[in-house]
Amino acid sequence: MPILLDTIVRDSQLSLDFKMESADVPITDKNTGFTVKVNAIKGMGEQRVSMNTENLIRKTGAFALLESCSEKMGTAFAPYVEPLLNIVLEHMKFKWHHMVRKHALKTFANMLVAVGDPLNVQLFQKAFDTLFVEEALKAIQLKNTKTIKLLLKQLTSCLRKMNELNVNNREFLSQAQICALAPVIKGALDLVSEMRVALTESLKQ
Repeated sequence: MPILLDTIVRDSQLSLDFKMESADVPITDKNTGFTVKVNAIKGMGEQRVSMNTENLIRKTGAFALLESCSEKMGTAFAPYVEPLLNIVLEHMKFKWHHMVRKHALKTFANMLVAVGDPLNVQLFQKAFDTLFVEEALKAIQLKNTKTIKLLLKQLTSCLRKMNELNVNNREFLSQAQICALAPVIKGALDLVSEMRVALTESLKQ
């Protein structure tokens, strides 16, 4: 695992090298695997946006492997939680690729199992406000239903895992955190209703 851990840490932190430059500038970076031209921006002209797809593939693979290892190892994964936690937390709000974010969220849930009662409650509550509530509210504002669904599903997964595991520490959320969920749930339901109305109207046409 230590050798594998080094590889995971290295690949999980690879930069995607996003660049935006004039479309007239020749492509000189051979590592750029994806480019797309953007219509002329006022005062800037036609632009080219590029990213390193090889790094994206390696980063996604690292998080997929991390999720798989953390799930299969169970409590044996506990020694690896601390060195990997900040990387996982950072990518739980990774907006550039859905699968990277999904693997990170699932790994976090597996980490709660690994560290066990009572550390899992402390870890979960510390991450709750920023990585679940704030991110969900941002997604609601952007009407990003895919991200909202992912966050709510993984939030439920975290609560379910702790419910199955914890014997002594059963208060997974503080009263303030429970209250903070209200606008998230309301916003998600309002967005679903809005989408249903839009779909009904489109079918009538």
